Amino acid sequence: MNYFIEGREEIKSIISYNNTLEGELEFKKSIKINGTFRGTIKGEGLLFIDKDGNVNADIVANEIIIAGKFNGSIIAKSKVEIDETAEVRGSIDTYKLKVADGATLEATCNMYSQEDLIKKIKEKYNMEFSGRTNNSQIQENKKEIISNNMKEDNNKPKNRKNKN
Repeated sequence: MNYFIEGREEIKSIISYNNTLEGELEFKKSIKINGTFRGTIKGEGLLFIDKDGNVNADIVANEIIIAGKFNGSIIAKSKVEIDETAEVRGSIDTYKLKVADGATLEATCNMYSQEDLIKKIKEKYNMEFSGRTNNSQIQENKKEIISNNMKEDNNKPKNRKNKN
């Protein structure tokens, strides 16, 4: 399954299913986790935890989408999206939070301005995000993940019954 981010290239950094990593992970653009990860994750881009992903970590990133299992703490500068298949436990500090119907969410959630999040990230992780940090940036950089499965579903012939 390949995932694409609108306005960017395909997500090429992937921790695959049946792989387990432990330690500190840093990324610049985007990464998808299908396997298991334990430790700390820091990134300036998008972190996508796929439905087979299992992450136990402290995370700081610009944007996080969770469809799998997550336990730990999250600080997301722009937003966190929790899919209907997700199981999320821990704490979330973010600017925007979107939770789908059916998702499991057992977390303390705090909403902050982006400026306050940037300060918190700098103090706690000594990390700075590049670029602008306002609402127009969020609109300009709004990303949509589209799986090949969705594309395949759209390309499949529809079952049509004759109504005679």
